[in-house]
Amino acid sequence: MHATRNIVPIRVVLGTPAIASCAIAVIVVAATLSMLEPVLALHLATRLGVGPARVGLVFGVAAVATMILNPIYGRLADRYGARRLTMVGLMLEASVLPFLPLMWSYESAVGLSVLHASMAALAITPSLAYMGEATSEAGIGSFGVSYGLYNMAWGAGLLGGPALGGFLFERIGFARLALVWAPVIVAVTLLLARAGQRRIQVPPLEVR
Repeated sequence: MHATRNIVPIRVVLGTPAIASCAIAVIVVAATLSMLEPVLALHLATRLGVGPARVGLVFGVAAVATMILNPIYGRLADRYGARRLTMVGLMLEASVLPFLPLMWSYESAVGLSVLHASMAALAITPSLAYMGEATSEAGIGSFGVSYGLYNMAWGAGLLGGPALGGFLFERIGFARLALVWAPVIVAVTLLLARAGQRRIQVPPLEVR
C-alpha cells in the first residue's frame, strides 16, 4: 500500500490568503520588471539619445548587480523572515520607481536602473521562501501546487507587463506611468501585510 497523501485542490491552495497575496505580489513585481524593458529603452533613446548597445549595457549592469545580491538577500530572508523582507523590497521598489524617469545622463540611467533592480530583487528573492512558509503554516502539503502557482504568477507578470507598460507609455508617458504604478506596488504590500496565516480546512486523507 502506498503512503497516505493529502490531496488538496488547487482552488483551496489559491484560496489561502497568504498564498494568494504572495502570488499577486509576484505578478506585480514581474510585470514591473518586464514593462520597464521596452519603456526604459524607448525613454533612453528619445530623451538621452542612447543607442541599442548602450541600452543593453544598462540592463546588463543591473542584471549583474542582482545576480550578486540574490544570495545575500536569501541569507537576509533566513535571518529576518521572508515575508518581512518581501514587504521591505516592495516598499523600496515603489519608492525608487518614480525616480527612473528623471534620468539626466547615461551614468544616472545606469545607477538608477541598478538601484531599482536591486530593490525588485529584494522583493522577489525571498518571495519564493515566503510561498513555502505560507504553504507550511496553512497546513497544506501541496508544495508542488504552491510552487506551480508561483511560477504561473511570474509568467503572468512577464507576459502582461510589456503590453501594459507600452500601452500606458504611449498615452501618459514614462513619468506618469511610474507615478501611477508605484501605488499599485504599495497596495500589494498592504495586501501582503494583511494576509492572515489562517489554516484552511483540508480535505480528508486519500489512501492509495
